[in-house]
Amino acid sequence: MFIKTTIDGEPVQISSELLVKYDQALPRYTSYPTAPVWHDNITDDEYRKALTERAARPAAPMSLYIHLPFCSERCAFCACNVIISKKRHVIDQYLDAVSAELATVGAFFPSKPLLAQLHLGGGTPNYLDPPQMERLLTEVKKYFLFEDTIEASVEADPRWTNTEKIAGLRTLGINRLSFGVQDIDPVVQQAINRVQPFELVQEQVREARRQGFESVNIDLIYGLPFQNAERWAKTLNAVAEINPDRIALFNFAYVPWLHVHHQKIAADSLPMPQEKMRLFTQAIDKFNEMKYDFIGMDHFARKTDELSVARREQKLHRNFQGYTTRAGLDLIGFGVTAIGDIAGRFFQNERKLVSYERTVTSGKLATSKGYVRTRNDELRRSLIMQLFCHQKIDKRRVEADWKLDFAREFAVPMEKLQNLSRDGLVRLTPECIEITALGRLFIRNVAAAFDQYLGQGEGKFSRAV
Repeated sequence: MFIKTTIDGEPVQISSELLVKYDQALPRYTSYPTAPVWHDNITDDEYRKALTERAARPAAPMSLYIHLPFCSERCAFCACNVIISKKRHVIDQYLDAVSAELATVGAFFPSKPLLAQLHLGGGTPNYLDPPQMERLLTEVKKYFLFEDTIEASVEADPRWTNTEKIAGLRTLGINRLSFGVQDIDPVVQQAINRVQPFELVQEQVREARRQGFESVNIDLIYGLPFQNAERWAKTLNAVAEINPDRIALFNFAYVPWLHVHHQKIAADSLPMPQEKMRLFTQAIDKFNEMKYDFIGMDHFARKTDELSVARREQKLHRNFQGYTTRAGLDLIGFGVTAIGDIAGRFFQNERKLVSYERTVTSGKLATSKGYVRTRNDELRRSLIMQLFCHQKIDKRRVEADWKLDFAREFAVPMEKLQNLSRDGLVRLTPECIEITALGRLFIRNVAAAFDQYLGQGEGKFSRAV
């Protein structure tokens, strides 16, 4: 029994044997080394050192992520760090803390650094009321200067969006919105505690376009409880009506050992791996019909979108927020659990709200864990990103850029890739490693060949299929 689809114009067949073989627990590789390898002996001093090094390059633009963890209720599928609260003063107190952290970090820079990217994630960022959002972005602009071409994005829950909020975000310089749709079927929505009429989503998308947002995007999740081909088809047809600029299609990471609220979802209500892959390929077929490009792993975009253009021109990049056209941007994270990537180091803030707020309001940095990358880490990170962004590695170029012998340096990964090659996931030549159309469905398995830390640390990852 084969599952069939078309990727990059090439027919693809997926056997049930292949699904069983590669249904492994693996990272998503939004970073390398991945978070389970990071450790808690990274100090406040290390973060200060990284910021000092970064301040010595004032002309280089950077990226900011601000974590806004608040939600009115918990969605059963959620894997984010969230705080359930209906008390507005709790949000105000949190904004006091973020403002203090902005001031501490901003003091490292003699002049305002240029921002190329700003992303507000959560939680539910648009749970903030307009005065709270204005306060936050006013604080950001005290210490950072928006580029004319900045990508300023907000994750939005349609249930907490209205005309006033959309207009306010646009006035404050936000130019990209991503609406969390997940699935429009009532049965699925009830099962994940995320009930939102599709008409509400339609109206919010129309309003965002009326307000002049440059990019209006939709997030979907496949593998949710009670999803099936018929219900999923209705969701995909609804998304086609909206015609978003980009679509993020996430594989539901069911990790009840990590997120206790996942235990509310009965395991037998979830699609089995073969059915889950059918849902994914069903979406690919629909997006092909809509003339969208398969950017990589879980992202799709209109052919005229800058991500599609960057992919065709081999200029695509990837960071914690997903695929991007901007390369080499240091990322500073603000807020509880926020992650940064600065001067060759990863940092993550305190996970507990009280501890985070107490630390930053005393003028300290809230670093709780992190990692200083080695040269070998940077090399392997580069290779993994090439696979995710370009679906190939030019071995000769790697040898020239890194002054090494590829075959000797990567004997173990190449042995693993030989096995993947026999299953048709990669093509291997003396000059190149190239992921096939079939292999694009198993990108995490391919990338894992270069992960020297896999199996170390305490990480328990979601299934790759």
